[in-house]
Amino acid sequence: MRRILIAGILGGIVLFVWNSVSWMALPWHAIDMHNVPDAVVPAGAPFSEMREAGVYHFPGLPPSKEMSEEWMNKARTGPAIPFMIYRPDGYDPMAPATFIRSIVFNIFSAMILAYLMTLALPNLPGAGAKIRFGLLVGVFIALAVDFMNWNWWFHPTGFTLVNAADHVISFGLVGAVMAWRLK
Repeated sequence: MRRILIAGILGGIVLFVWNSVSWMALPWHAIDMHNVPDAVVPAGAPFSEMREAGVYHFPGLPPSKEMSEEWMNKARTGPAIPFMIYRPDGYDPMAPATFIRSIVFNIFSAMILAYLMTLALPNLPGAGAKIRFGLLVGVFIALAVDFMNWNWWFHPTGFTLVNAADHVISFGLVGAVMAWRLK
């Protein structure tokens, strides 16, 4: 248990550092991300009817279980916003609590990988096998999350590929930590 804990903490730190570099120092996450022009949002005009924080869709969710032809036509002809996160009161993008939560989630993620790897250790001889195991976990995450978001929420292809690559690299690096700590 102790080695899982230590490997998880070290892996979580590596994951946090990589995420920081990936999002703040490398330009690749800017692919397909665009700012809403200030002219489009004068004094919150388009959003004045949106009072609650949450996930919004336009033209909205279907009015009933049976999708009306009118709704289908609106969705097909556009404009459409399949997925938008809205916070009417704003947010602090660099709040310390956000970074603290992030490293906690990173450590728990790495601990799960460490636990799974200890279960698979008899079949993972050598560091290369452990790194490949981490890479495969990254591929699993990319398929289960990034490509599903591309499919259902229409995330742009470039954005999806960058996030998928980021997950594979992230867990490849964590796999390298596990190869070092779990023998």
